[in-house]
Amino acid sequence: MNRIRNILALTFTVLLLSVSCAVTSKSSYVPPKKNVTVSLGQSTLIMRPGESRTFNPTFKNAETPPELIWTSSDESVISISQDGTVIAHNDTSGSLSAQITAAIADNPNMRSVCTITVLSPSQVHFLTAGPGEDASTQAVISWHSVRPTSTLVYADTADPEDIKMLPLEGEPTSSEWADLSFIYRYKTVLSDLTPDSTYSYYILDEDGNTSEKSFFKTAGTDGTFSFAWLSDVHASTADSMKNTITLLDYMKARSDISFCLYTGDYVNQGQRYRYWESWTDSGLLSEMSYSFLIGNHEYYPNNTPESATPSYYLDFAAIPDNHGNSAPADYWFLYDNVLFICLDSMAADFAEGNRIRDRQLGLIKTAISEAWGDFTYIIVAQHYAFLDGDADGTGKYSYWYQAFDNVGIDLALSSDTHAYSRSKTLFNDHEDIFGTVYVTSPKTDGNELSEIVSDDEQLGIRSAFNSAATVTGGCYIDVTPEKMTLHLISKDGIEYDSVVIPARR
Repeated sequence: MNRIRNILALTFTVLLLSVSCAVTSKSSYVPPKKNVTVSLGQSTLIMRPGESRTFNPTFKNAETPPELIWTSSDESVISISQDGTVIAHNDTSGSLSAQITAAIADNPNMRSVCTITVLSPSQVHFLTAGPGEDASTQAVISWHSVRPTSTLVYADTADPEDIKMLPLEGEPTSSEWADLSFIYRYKTVLSDLTPDSTYSYYILDEDGNTSEKSFFKTAGTDGTFSFAWLSDVHASTADSMKNTITLLDYMKARSDISFCLYTGDYVNQGQRYRYWESWTDSGLLSEMSYSFLIGNHEYYPNNTPESATPSYYLDFAAIPDNHGNSAPADYWFLYDNVLFICLDSMAADFAEGNRIRDRQLGLIKTAISEAWGDFTYIIVAQHYAFLDGDADGTGKYSYWYQAFDNVGIDLALSSDTHAYSRSKTLFNDHEDIFGTVYVTSPKTDGNELSEIVSDDEQLGIRSAFNSAATVTGGCYIDVTPEKMTLHLISKDGIEYDSVVIPARR
């Protein structure tokens, strides 16, 4: 019995000691101190030569700001002082880059890095030609430069000695860039051009520096031409342009492509200037003219409708200024025998829906009236999909189809869904011999499988082809006086769909 009492007493004592130790341990516990971290607020930045900027880093887990050590990977490009002020340097013909680092002095492993690109004083950015209102005799040229004055030099390649020089003054862009403080934008309309001709053009600055030579083609008058149609590349680097380059090469091998219609989302975020530079770096802009439409990625910085603005797009796009009282990104042009009407499908989100669509319908009627007798076909294009497979898409097919029936739209092109779909020829929302064909493009970027196959189970009363899944590819359209033929090809170069739209005028 005594032995049992002794065992119980010993056990009780151990328990008391355990509880005592636990309480003592808990009350004296001190959590580990968190490391102080530093952030420069951005990982990339674009600067002009001679520009200076002071960084104001932020800290976490710091009662007072710690001492920082500032360094530059190349002082000849970015010089830096220990108060975080950087100065950009570049006297070359191309952009230069360097990294700056802000490291915490007593813990150098805690650092923040920003890559700064310094523009060249002679470099031209996003030099683009777009069709003028009458693309047989007009073209719109647009570009950016750090210089306040520049000269546009152009000539018909059939008569290269007849050189035209047009001195121009730039205007500061109206956008608030996330990674660039200031740059000049140029835009001009060339008139009295020769139809069915190839023109060369380049930019000359006051120091005699010239940009690389670019080219565009004016529309002919015989009713025969071809154009590319692409969308949704979401460019952020030059590498993201690979599929676009590949698809255009396929198209040019099959047909004589005159220009490219691009229905939105050609950059990933409109407010980031370096994303637009992906197009400059790709070299694609120098080969032909582009009819760019606005997409939601150009419209909504960081996909936030609260800060939506078309200013980024308007600072770049080489488009005619003929929107009237419709949305500023709306425009139209006549290319040979086709009337193109390009709409801002996001504008309705900020203008009471159908109120802006009513104005856009007014623009369509104005364009038809002014171009009457000069066109065989009418193509309307916008970013948001008129039809999403067989259903009413975010582009509001339910609003547009009766209007399109009334004015005789032949082809309605849209994108945004990243899937390919094509409707039957629709009139009064039913299949008909004559009516409108609605096509939603695949996307240009991505690593999806190349094969583009229709999901027959998804076809309904409106659909003739619906890929259902996200696909990568593009289209080109051959035009003759008798018909338009749309071809769908994927990034493997195989044609997976085509449709003929006969002339009805």
